[in-house]
Order: sequence, then C-alpha cells, then structure tokens
Amino acid sequence: MDLSPAMWISAVVPLTLACSACGGRLDADRAPGSGLPDAQSTDAAAPCDGDGWRRFDAQGLFEFRAPCTFEGGASDGIDSSVGAYQAAGIAAAYDYGAFFVNFDGWEAHQSFTKVATTLDGRPAFLLTAHDLAPAYGYPYLVAVVVPAVDAHGTKLSFWGSADSPERRALLTQVLKSVRFG
Repeated sequence: MDLSPAMWISAVVPLTLACSACGGRLDADRAPGSGLPDAQSTDAAAPCDGDGWRRFDAQGLFEFRAPCTFEGGASDGIDSSVGAYQAAGIAAAYDYGAFFVNFDGWEAHQSFTKVATTLDGRPAFLLTAHDLAPAYGYPYLVAVVVPAVDAHGTKLSFWGSADSPERRALLTQVLKSVRFG
C-alpha cells in the first residue's frame, strides 16, 4: 500500500502538523485520543549537546540528530512505525515499515531533484521539490527514502517541509543524520 505524503499526513498526522495559522504546532487542534505525539514531549531525546543539537531515538528503530528546538515523537501507525516532529518553520514525519510513502507527485513540481545516495551505508534517495505549500504547509520539501533498511525489506520514508531554503537545508542535515540500530 503506497501512500502519497499528503495522504499519509491527512490519514495519520492531521494537517495541523503544518498549519501555518496555528504556528505549525503538532498539538494546536489535536483531538484528545487522536494518537498524535504531544508536541511538548520527545521520542527518547538525549540531552542537548554543546552544538545545540541532540539525538532522537525513533522507537529503537533508528536515531537521528536534530536541533534542540525539535519537538514531537512517535505515534500509533496501522502497519508501520510512524512519528512526527516540528520546529519553527519546519514540519517532518517518518514512516518505517513494509511500504513506501509515494513521492511520485513531487516530480511535477518546480526544482524537483532525486539523487541516489547512502544513508548509514544503505542505498537511499534524497528528494527535493518546491512549491507544494497547499499540501504540505511549507513550500520547500525534502525527503530521504531507504528502500531496504534490512534483509526483510523494511523501508524508511522520512520527509518534511520548511518555510525557507535555509530551513530546508537544516532539515536535510537532520534527515541525513539517520543511523540504524
């Protein structure tokens, strides 16, 4: 079951994640019991390092480094492990499981790039696009996709949007910092 990022966000993480009117807060219009992470908590976040960044443990499946201003954590997925994070001008989410999040729609947008790379030694793709604000909250998009995290074919899709090219560059650093356990 491939989902587009917009479908995933609307099905798993309501668009309040990227709501500019609510300041991008994960919890701005969250209904009690919705299963969304509490924006005031972190997903097993380590203390801040001297560089203003810290390590986030995503349910023991992988970890990444992000600025200490990142908030969020894991949520209940249906057939995968999912999570969402936010910081000023940035919204991000991941899906770790048997299926990809489908980013095919990004190809039709301005400045689309798809670059083969590696992420913690595994083949991956880095995707960027611009101008999808209505679906993603912010216009500058970036994603990493790892088609095979392990021998079972587990996949990681980790993507987000930012309100400026500078914040997209910061988010790209976050996504590229993924390390698997």
